Amino acid sequence: MDCHIINRNINNGKSDNSHNTIVCIDWGYNSHPQDKNCKILGNRFIVPQAGAHFIKIVYNRPSVNILFWGGAYIMVIDAYTHIVPPKYHAALGKMAVSGKIRPLDDLSTREFQVAGMINLEDRFKRMDLTPEVKDVISVTGPFLENIAGPKEAVELARIANDEVAEIVNKYPDRFVAGVAFLPLNDIEQTLREIDRAINELKLRGIEIGTDVNGKALDAPELMPVYEKMQNYDLPIYIHPSKNSFFPDYPEEVGSRYGLAGAIGWPHATSMA
Repeated sequence: MDCHIINRNINNGKSDNSHNTIVCIDWGYNSHPQDKNCKILGNRFIVPQAGAHFIKIVYNRPSVNILFWGGAYIMVIDAYTHIVPPKYHAALGKMAVSGKIRPLDDLSTREFQVAGMINLEDRFKRMDLTPEVKDVISVTGPFLENIAGPKEAVELARIANDEVAEIVNKYPDRFVAGVAFLPLNDIEQTLREIDRAINELKLRGIEIGTDVNGKALDAPELMPVYEKMQNYDLPIYIHPSKNSFFPDYPEEVGSRYGLAGAIGWPHATSMA
């Protein structure tokens, strides 16, 4: 955790340089401040020295600090959060049992063990600590073209997208939109699933990897996907393709230390 001293205090919208304000910044979903000057209120950290309240929100990414003063209210939309809904998780579990993918309970598949992604009640408890934050949700990897054949990928995509849409519709006060997962080893089926996800399920974007079937994102066969999304005027979310399911070195069965995420993801995203 880093604690930064900021020589600026804000009170009712006016600057006051007579006090130091300590703002705690750290990384990780379960992080907690260690500095004695920070008062813990769940995941909200109110700094005693400040004339206004600095409210800190902690997710699996660098934290966001939101400043309130004069009774102002700010709604924040976290536009890129992940979920592993129950039916989709169960479908992957069957693949793991059959040996098609890594088991979902070992170190190399740890993203499928994060309570806030696989358990809605746990996620809601965390969200209740920051009620001004609403989520856009998408299914986490691995991408379907990397673990399944075309037919099975279509089935998995439909399961995932149906569940994401169901969750968004059931909890509109928590989730403002959902993003579709796609079977990109069959472009025709992908185009059909995009139409179904947007027109029937009312999802508001799609998610693809930083490469698709080992090809760069300017591959000619992907152009129909881009054209369709351009016609819908909806976003394409790009996520690093490789996760801890896949080894960093030949002797590994899965990423032992998560290097693909810690080091490889910024590189993959920049390359894309």
